[in-house]
Amino acid sequence: MLEPLDRDQLQDLLLRLAVRQPDLADVIAVEVAVTQVRATPRAAPTHPPVDVGPIQRQVRALMHTSYRSYDSYDTSSAIAAGIRAILDQVRGFVEGGDSANALSLLEVITEEYSEGQHDFDDSYGTWRCLR
Repeated sequence: MLEPLDRDQLQDLLLRLAVRQPDLADVIAVEVAVTQVRATPRAAPTHPPVDVGPIQRQVRALMHTSYRSYDSYDTSSAIAAGIRAILDQVRGFVEGGDSANALSLLEVITEEYSEGQHDFDDSYGTWRCLR
C-alpha cells in the first residue's frame, strides 16, 4: 500500500496519523531513534584492550583460598570483601570512559566467581573436589 507513495506523501500520511493517534508519535520517535543508532557507524575503541588475566587470577585465588575456612559466614564475608575490592578496580575503567574494557573485566569476574561458587557450594552436604 505504501510503496507507490513518494517521500512527501509518506511524510504527510505519518503526520496526519500522528495527529489522530498521539501515541503513534511516540512509537515513531522510538523507531527513528533505533534507525539512527543502527545507521551510525561505531567508532573504533579509543582504549587498547586490557589484559584480563590478572583480574581472572585474583578472583580465582580469592575463591580457592576461601576453601581453607570452615566458617561459612567468615568465608562468605571474605569473598564479598575481595570481590568488592576487585570491582573497585573495574570502576576506574568505567569512570575513565573505558566501558569496553570494564565489560571485559566484568565478564571474567562473573565467569570465575560462578565457577568458584559451584565448588564452594556445599548444599549437597559434601565438599566438591577442587580442581
